[in-house]
Amino acid sequence: MISRPIAFSGYVVGVLALAAAFFMARAFWGTFAAFYLWPRGGVSGLIVHSFIEALVGSLPFGLLFGLVAPNCTAVNATFFAALAASLLVAFVAWAGFLSGPTWWVTPLGALFFVPLFAIFAMLATRFVPATSSRVRAIAAVAFLLLAVFYYFGPQLYFSYVFAPKV
Repeated sequence: MISRPIAFSGYVVGVLALAAAFFMARAFWGTFAAFYLWPRGGVSGLIVHSFIEALVGSLPFGLLFGLVAPNCTAVNATFFAALAASLLVAFVAWAGFLSGPTWWVTPLGALFFVPLFAIFAMLATRFVPATSSRVRAIAAVAFLLLAVFYYFGPQLYFSYVFAPKV
């Protein structure tokens, strides 16, 4: 049995990792997929971009959260995702990007992200109802490693691609 302070610190680290991964899913992973699938611009393009960025961020992390949390309920998953999404919206507001004609794109992406994350977490809980402590530990490590990959992956990729070749 894990003590409450350790479990709480695990949830805090998970929320911070999810917020950083969702930020990069918005900035890089979702952007490339959205412009590939919906090359037209305009308001409809921004709405599709918000949905795809939320889908790219919520699908793997929601499934892994459903494996990590032994008693994953929709309320727990929604609260976890809402904390990460609110951190992202707060950061974007602090950075001053919630002004101008496209101020609504980040909150819309967060509104898509929270229910999608909960749906994928509940699907993982539904399809794998009884997980052992070993599976939960592997899923937690995969959650954090995937968050690190989401956050640092584009920087490593672009630094390799655009590095001067000798």
